[in-house]
Amino acid sequence: MYAYSQAIAALGLEAAGFWALMGLGGDLRALAAFLLAHAGASALAALVLVASLPGPTRRQPGWASAFYFVMCFFIPVLGVPGLLATALVGRVFPKRGAKEVFSTAAAPEFAPHDDRAAPAESPHAHGPVRAQLTDPASPVETRMRALLTIQDLPSRVANPIIRNMLADPSDDVRLVAYGILDSREKRINARIQAARAHLEGDDPNSRLPAEKELAELYWELVYQGLVQGDLQKHAAAQSRAHFDAALKLAPEDAALWALGGRLANFAGQYERAWHAFTRAMEFGMPEVRALPYLAEVAFRMRRFDRVRQMLERIAQTSHTQRMAQVIDYWNANGRAAG
Repeated sequence: MYAYSQAIAALGLEAAGFWALMGLGGDLRALAAFLLAHAGASALAALVLVASLPGPTRRQPGWASAFYFVMCFFIPVLGVPGLLATALVGRVFPKRGAKEVFSTAAAPEFAPHDDRAAPAESPHAHGPVRAQLTDPASPVETRMRALLTIQDLPSRVANPIIRNMLADPSDDVRLVAYGILDSREKRINARIQAARAHLEGDDPNSRLPAEKELAELYWELVYQGLVQGDLQKHAAAQSRAHFDAALKLAPEDAALWALGGRLANFAGQYERAWHAFTRAMEFGMPEVRALPYLAEVAFRMRRFDRVRQMLERIAQTSHTQRMAQVIDYWNANGRAAG
């Protein structure tokens, strides 16, 4: 009722302004009286219009009021009655029965382990091990055994967990965690030095293998999480430089194109990554290995139509249990959205 009273008052002020403008002969006093009444009517109309907005859209009432005031004030004849009429129509004839196009799908919960890892019943399964490592109440001996056990997992999975142990309150645990990561990084760096020696040699036939190996080794530093911050950026840049050099020597090498796709995906260059993985498939990379990468790149590009196409093709091939969970999630999400 209060909004209706404000709307009637706004219309009354607007009418009074026009009456003053017409009744006083159109001189400056008449114009001033009209503008004053019109401004008051615009302010009241703005309050009514803001109050008529749906709840979720009424987040900045100050800016909305200013917008409606300007709209009403600078349209002197139709502004106030026209906008109030739209608010009245919206209140009397609200939109009903709108079909929900989108629905909310719960995020899938996947076990954070590599498919090559040991089964859950094995003592090397890292679910309980991770719990032991992250529990500060666990005895130091228990955390030490868990830390040594987790080395059997693939480096990509184990290294982030081991790196978290560098902040463990126990000096022994921190030293063992640092030693594991340091030894893994040193092994890769030793291979990098050996590859560089071949690269700087006089044999032209060794240049391509050396460039490929250096690109892969620098990428392993990034992929395994052995370098962070500026060192990570440096390793990625070195991998990219050696990849470019190797690609000039072997432009039809599928493994090189696949590595280029992973580098581009890491750098956020998704169009470039899509092109690289597509080229890798053209030059012989098995489809069953390339399609998951293409699906990931398409997702990062927000090209969900491509994601569905890739997953449909993956579903027709031999795939892992984890990939089956991804396919089921997207299929369920597609049915809900449809």
